[in-house]
This record gives sequence, structure tokens and C-alpha cells, in this order.
Amino acid sequence: MVDDNIIATQEQPSKAEAVVSEKPKPQSRSRKKAASAEPVKAPANKRKMYSAQERRNILASVAKSTADGKTTVKEALKAVGVSDQAYYNWKKAADKSAPAASSAVHGDELKDLVALEAENKRLRRELADKLRAENAELRRRLAQI
Repeated sequence: MVDDNIIATQEQPSKAEAVVSEKPKPQSRSRKKAASAEPVKAPANKRKMYSAQERRNILASVAKSTADGKTTVKEALKAVGVSDQAYYNWKKAADKSAPAASSAVHGDELKDLVALEAENKRLRRELADKLRAENAELRRRLAQI
């Protein structure tokens, strides 16, 4: 008997279930968009490699075009076809290497430098001797008083 009652209740849907099943469930919008959206691939650009001479030429042309003040660096780089970041990296590398190249002292300049250092040492000795003599004179005068 107990089994008959359970079977009977399972076969008849309740009123709450009937109401819920009558309403169609709307799908969420995010699922529709995600299903229809296809991933967009950016075109793969091949990196352009510039030689050291090309880099120097580009740096010089940008400096020349911006020197008069009529164009900006950004416009000049766009005309040349180089990115801002690449330009500034090249400029920083060129600035680091330039002082090393210009600091090389030639033979004549080295001789002049040695002569000036010797003269500087001699003048320092003379000044020290004059100061010692003046100091001794002042002490002697102070002792007489």
C-alpha cells in the first residue's frame, strides 16, 4: 500500500513544476556573444633589422628635420617608418658610445696634458712655500708683541 501511494505521486507532476516548465528559459547574452565572436588575429609583421649605418642615418635625419622646429619627433619618425621606442633605444645607445669614442686622447694632446700637470704641481709647491713663509712671519710678529 505504501508503495502504491509513492508511485502515484511520482507520476503526477505538481502544480509548481508545471508552471516552471511552461516558461521558456532565456539564454544569457554573454553565451550568445561568446559563441558568435571569432578571435581576431593581428597580422604578424616581420621585424625590420637595421644596420648600424642605417641607424645613424635615421638618427641624423630625424635630428635634422626636428632641428628647425617645424616638425615633431613623432612626425619625423612616422615619415621614416621607425617606432618611437626603437628610436629612443638607438639614441641612448649612440649617446653611450659617443663619449667613449671622443675621449680617446691623441699623442699631442697627451703631451700637453702631462706638461700642464707638471706646471700645476710646481705652482702648488710655490704657493705652499709662500704660505709657510707668511705664516712664520706672522707668528714672529705675534711673539714680539
